Amino acid sequence: MRADSVAGFAIWAAAVPEAFACASIAGLPAMAGLYALVPALVLYAVAGGSRQLVVGPTPMTAALTAAVVAPFAAAEGRAVAAALAAACGLAGIAAGMARLGCAASGIARPVRRGFAAGLAVLIAVEQAPALLGLRESPSESWREAWSVAGHLGLSDWRTVLLGGGCLLVLLVLQRWAPLVPAALVVAVAGVAAVRLLMWDGQVAMLSGLASGPPPIEIPEPGDVRAVLVPASAVLLIGFAEGLTLAETLAARGGYRISAHRELFGLGLANLGAALCSGMAVGGSPAQTAGLCGAGARTRLGGLVVAALAAVTMLTLTGMYEGLPAAVVAAIAIAAAIRLAEPAELRRLYRMWRERRGSIYGNAAGADFAATLLTVVSVVVAGVLPGLLIGLGGSILLLLYRFAQSRAAGPSGAARPAPDDRHLLIVPLGPILFFATANRLRRRILRQCTDHTRLLVLDAVACPVIDVTAARALGELSEDLAWRGIAVRLAGRATPDRTPSRQAWSGDGPITVYPSVAAALADGVR
Repeated sequence: MRADSVAGFAIWAAAVPEAFACASIAGLPAMAGLYALVPALVLYAVAGGSRQLVVGPTPMTAALTAAVVAPFAAAEGRAVAAALAAACGLAGIAAGMARLGCAASGIARPVRRGFAAGLAVLIAVEQAPALLGLRESPSESWREAWSVAGHLGLSDWRTVLLGGGCLLVLLVLQRWAPLVPAALVVAVAGVAAVRLLMWDGQVAMLSGLASGPPPIEIPEPGDVRAVLVPASAVLLIGFAEGLTLAETLAARGGYRISAHRELFGLGLANLGAALCSGMAVGGSPAQTAGLCGAGARTRLGGLVVAALAAVTMLTLTGMYEGLPAAVVAAIAIAAAIRLAEPAELRRLYRMWRERRGSIYGNAAGADFAATLLTVVSVVVAGVLPGLLIGLGGSILLLLYRFAQSRAAGPSGAARPAPDDRHLLIVPLGPILFFATANRLRRRILRQCTDHTRLLVLDAVACPVIDVTAARALGELSEDLAWRGIAVRLAGRATPDRTPSRQAWSGDGPITVYPSVAAALADGVR
């Protein structure tokens, strides 16, 4: 309990400034982020399945919200943002009750990563004027970058120094001291710098901070209906990102979660955020990683964050009154860089370049192309058109993999496992790809018992394993290693006279064998 409380305190210190930054990304008043954070954390803790997932405003949901509310004036935009969150909530609750948690499998992981990278570029462009002290109105179009570049000479040197310094500190702390609440550090430093250097009135300040309870309002039904289609896309993207993280946490924590319950919990969190005049929310990978890294193991960590955020909302917003807008922009850009996950993009490129000897082989080509297509689509066409193109890319990949499945023919019959409770043999189908990978992973985790010590994946009749599925197998191997279970993949060629070899899965090596018999002959440990 003590570890959860300390972890919750640490995450609260970063969550409040980041909520302000997400509201800035969405083009909303800063308090909208805080209004969404508190009910989302509480309601997800009640209805969600993960014990450690932090739910709140994220750069991804904020950028999608910005695309929806952009055509409206400021006053209307707040109402539309709340309606969008309400539509996400109602859609999530209905889909969860209808047991449609499998919908997350319909978006290929490379497409999600490409979409996130494209969003990161747009967020950086939109926040650049505030970081540089320019008066330009941000736009989600890539052409705004040329406008900003053309006005660099009009930048305010104080704002550039303040915002650039804070961004540098954020990136250094995120890289070398991830457990330090970097957002709080730069927020305090920014306020102190303005006061010590007497820059009041010379740099733009965050405005609209008012202590007190959130205004409780029910969004207009007409507004909710009008944004139901984009809300479904926002929910699907946010759910797919959060579910992957929640499943990893559950596997390492030794408990199970239901995708349907996760969808219902996320829907309820969004509905609560909407009723409190907030914005759409999702699972936050960065804050969740921070909560786990600080030692949280139960739902108490998230509830502590919610309690402290509520106290901040009611009485402590004055702490942030002198927060420069450039610092908020720096926090937003740093969050966008985390969202893009440059290491993940490098990994996808590496998987494509080093496909020889891997378990996915030439399947990496189509997946890497889908990533590039989605990045370019979001940057050039905008958020919502780019999202539609990305979803279309997922559908094309789905059809392509199904065609490969039919060409591969039917899978072989499941081989019975020897009478050994320490051994589990799981036959794979004729193809393993992004739409089936997580379902297989969940099924295997359910089948593994406390007695299991060796898992053999029979891929003799499975010639095609795509990048997402290969990553899922690598993650499965890592998760099971925590439980003392070894994983072997049968059905991949090995060098002459070599019984096994190490093949790259994208997340790490996995031991492969030419046949199930060879995998079993190596002994059961």
